[in-house]
Amino acid sequence: MYAPVKALMDRIPVEELSGKAGPTASSARELVSGLLASAALKRRPLRLQKFKPVAIQTYVPKFQDHYSIDKKRYDPNRDRADQAKLAFQYKKEFKGAQRELRKDAAFVARRRIEEIKEKDAAYKKSMDRAMGILASQEGAMRGTLWLQEAEKGVSGPSLLEITVD
Repeated sequence: MYAPVKALMDRIPVEELSGKAGPTASSARELVSGLLASAALKRRPLRLQKFKPVAIQTYVPKFQDHYSIDKKRYDPNRDRADQAKLAFQYKKEFKGAQRELRKDAAFVARRRIEEIKEKDAAYKKSMDRAMGILASQEGAMRGTLWLQEAEKGVSGPSLLEITVD
């Protein structure tokens, strides 16, 4: 920036200038020379960046030397592969535990239903026994009434037509 100014100042003949103009021109020439030298020292040449250049993306497929059909997920990063394996095992175990809990709940429900059915069957059996006793008593009562009517020879509405509820 100061180089063209210095070139112009070098063309000026300082010795021919009169009075105070000569020393002022020479001090200005020294100032511009100093600025030019300091600017040259401060200025650094351009360099390439220090970061690693980014590779251009390729569409060439990656081949694995030891490919296996059995391995569904292949990850070259061992930590990430182990983490994925543990996550898969956790999901598998969790689903198995859920399945077992459902089976246990179904078994408990079946046992409850069986117990309820057993109680109902016992109640029905006792009720059938009681109804049988009542039916036999009613039959005996009707039989005695019929015999009494037959002995008296009562005509008219029969006592057998009376229903006992």
